[in-house]
Amino acid sequence: MAELLDWKLEEGGHIELLTLGGYETGSAGPLSLLRLEYFETEEAMNAGEASVLQLRMLPAHARVLADALIQSAQAAEAAG
Repeated sequence: MAELLDWKLEEGGHIELLTLGGYETGSAGPLSLLRLEYFETEEAMNAGEASVLQLRMLPAHARVLADALIQSAQAAEAAG
């Protein structure tokens, strides 16, 4: 996981965060695919205007990402 100092910050020094609208996974030949829908602003979210990021990765990278997300979710639940 990236160190806090590596995260992109807004002008006020807060971490720049976007809202996840949805995701889809798939595979194409030897690659794992990830499609993320996100909202750049609250107004875009209210209007249902999502932006999309589509990623391809090796299966090993997908497994590392999945494990990192699980660890992050567990840490957030523990802090909750």
